[in-house]
Amino acid sequence: MVPSPFQVVGVELRGGGAESGWHVQSIEARAGVFRVDGQVQHLAAP
Repeated sequence: MVPSPFQVVGVELRGGGAESGWHVQSIEARAGVFRVDGQVQHLAAP
């Protein structure tokens, strides 16, 4: 797993975005789904 350059602290619906190579794929009920370095990463929201 690639460590993220940020922490998910909540869910806010916006257009797609990217940060340090992390691209938002989708927002789930309790997680953000990102693509980084060709891998899908799920980051839990509190």
